[in-house]
Amino acid sequence: MQGFGFGRYRPPDADPRKEPFNAAHPLGKRARHLSTTGALIVRFELPFNIWCGGCNNHIGQGVRYNAHKNHVGDYHSTKIWGFRCKCHICSSWFEIRTDPQHARYIVHEGAREQNREWDPEQNGGHPIYDTESSGDQAAPGLAGSSSAAPAPAQSDPFATLEKHQTERAKAKQRAQRVDELHSLSERRNTDPYTLNSKLRSHFRTEKRKRTDQLEKDLDLKRRIGWHPNAPLASLSPASESRASAKWSQLQLQRDRSRLQSKSESGSASGAYAASSLATHSASKQRKPADSLRDRVLANSKAKSDPFLSHIRTSLSSDKPRK
Repeated sequence: MQGFGFGRYRPPDADPRKEPFNAAHPLGKRARHLSTTGALIVRFELPFNIWCGGCNNHIGQGVRYNAHKNHVGDYHSTKIWGFRCKCHICSSWFEIRTDPQHARYIVHEGAREQNREWDPEQNGGHPIYDTESSGDQAAPGLAGSSSAAPAPAQSDPFATLEKHQTERAKAKQRAQRVDELHSLSERRNTDPYTLNSKLRSHFRTEKRKRTDQLEKDLDLKRRIGWHPNAPLASLSPASESRASAKWSQLQLQRDRSRLQSKSESGSASGAYAASSLATHSASKQRKPADSLRDRVLANSKAKSDPFLSHIRTSLSSDKPRK
């Protein structure tokens, strides 16, 4: 009887201490080289730009590889790790190692690092000072050095002179900034009591303004039936001035349109009055019987009856001629 073997057959001579039976490593396929080369496959991201030694192509910072991680040495009690990667362009191998002594990464073989001399302060970063440089004054460090030791002095004397002049100018600017900060600190810390009293008085004034504005807002919400916790639109002085100017402009346009409509209605009413007066005078000149007859004919069916057209003609012929 196999017992609770979950359907797995285990021969009697199977010894899991010597040969694991139907067992897998906890890390899976990433640990397939641990028993042979001692390498663990990890996801490694390039810490800087490099030039591949096989195809001489540029590989940018941040490109990720499935690297073989090996323990290649020690620095005191800190392990030195090597990350062996295969180029995705030419399939050649290169290795990048950690440098615990200088707290950085270095290119060990198969590639070379792209050296860039730049000042982090010019790119919105913090200044980096190389305390192990051979100069008299600690200068900003150079980003992107590929050697394990500090970079040697440049062989070009003119480049060295230009670099020293740039460093002196930067040091002068930093000294001026330090003096400004010292003077500002002295102004703020000479009389703490007076500064504190000014700050508290300003805070009280602003607090009163905020309290008055809050009371006005609550009163307005109560009058218009608004929820007490609902926010109201707050306008800045500039926006209030723009809104008042726009309101006055709209009022002026409305008044102009009203005056124009009144003038147009007055002219129309005058024309209508003149036409009605002319009609009334013409009707006065005619006889009452003729006007009554015309009105009756206009309101009767004789106006639209074709058989009574001779009556209309006879009536018109009976009118006395002046």
